[in-house]
Amino acid sequence: QGECQRCEDPVSVPSSAKPSSLAHLQAGKSQWKLSMEPVVLRYCKALESLSYPYPQCDLCTNDHAFEHVVAEKHYKQVWRKLDEVDHLSYADAREDFWQVHPFQNGRFCLRFNH
Repeated sequence: QGECQRCEDPVSVPSSAKPSSLAHLQAGKSQWKLSMEPVVLRYCKALESLSYPYPQCDLCTNDHAFEHVVAEKHYKQVWRKLDEVDHLSYADAREDFWQVHPFQNGRFCLRFNH
């Protein structure tokens, strides 16, 4: 698979070794939406500019459209997933939250961390 380049910095960084200590998660669902909405919109615009089909959320099981990432149900799903990986380091746990969209037979990709 092609090399991924960071397009944006993380919305927040953990305040401790636990992945669940991310400020935008700890602040509640309203702050989650405020923090994530601009990032989700930019990501979808980037995919659209590359003629990529509109993505669905891979973290959730209901085939939600990608804008669902800012919704309360997605926020709750992120917490459920974090409960499974909170014993890991932030860097290791973060790997379980990537959604990858490859282009040109995998020569490059865009990826989103939920």
